[in-house]
Amino acid sequence: MTQKNVSKYTDEERFAFAESIEKKLKSFALRRIDVYKSLPSNDFVAQHTGKQLVRSSTSSSVNYRAVRRARSQNEFYSKISIVIEELDESIY
Repeated sequence: MTQKNVSKYTDEERFAFAESIEKKLKSFALRRIDVYKSLPSNDFVAQHTGKQLVRSSTSSSVNYRAVRRARSQNEFYSKISIVIEELDESIY
């Protein structure tokens, strides 16, 4: 016997939540870009690390858009794990 997955949230609430997460991720990425711009341009390590920070933080934002278009629960979990991995890399 299969059990139907019933959410306690309406479609509108889920959409609003997803929109707020997307907005926060975009803001996070833009702030990381500002951090990169503030790094000394003559310091190789700072520039190298800063570029990686920009790549991982912008990647998380872009990949979250793909999460929202997932066609199945398995695809959702696969894509959200990529977002989490990129955010973890950004924070580290």
